[in-house]
Amino acid sequence: MREVFRDVLLTLTELPLMKNPENLSAPDAIQRDADRQPKSYLHKREISAHMIRDLYERGRISILFLLMLISVIRWVIDAAYVADATVRGTFFLLIAINVARWLFMMLPAQRRDALLGLREQLALFACGVFLTSAILGTIVVLVWPLLDTAHISIFAVIIAGLVSGASMSLGFSPLVYMLYTLPLVGMLFLMCVTDQRPDWGADILATAFALYAVSVLVMSIDQSRKH
Repeated sequence: MREVFRDVLLTLTELPLMKNPENLSAPDAIQRDADRQPKSYLHKREISAHMIRDLYERGRISILFLLMLISVIRWVIDAAYVADATVRGTFFLLIAINVARWLFMMLPAQRRDALLGLREQLALFACGVFLTSAILGTIVVLVWPLLDTAHISIFAVIIAGLVSGASMSLGFSPLVYMLYTLPLVGMLFLMCVTDQRPDWGADILATAFALYAVSVLVMSIDQSRKH
């Protein structure tokens, strides 16, 4: 009789565990969370890998267009280019860095993965973007006092085109896009507000670029949410 009564009690105490699979012991709960964690980690890693590959694939085309526009910039800043050796050296550095970036981006994804991890690939890409923007911003500072207002205005239009075009290849990654936009637009804004020449619209240009920078960054954040 005692054995029957004991079996009934054991059965009743086990019923909650059978009805509720989530009612696990501490070791079982830990094991369940451990089983779930790698899936979440792998999912995030897949998203990161996809984003980085997308940046590199889009960069192959965008850098080619950038190199073509660099030749137009050379035409626009010709007076400063001829007059100042520093401008020429900075211009050649801009070309060399972007040719090197393009060659690395042309490597197959498997080859890049063998050479560098995902973080290193993203860091290298971001450094290339920042260097390109910083050098272009340096060219803005160097050529500004050597150009007339007409050529400055043309140069500003080309910069606006570069920033807009970059939104197609970088916009879905706001951090990388900011690394490209802020140094370049910031240098142009600074030169506009410090220009000492008679009123020719530098204040209007500065205001326009400030509003433009805010708008493209907001669009970049929105694009990243939908990507």
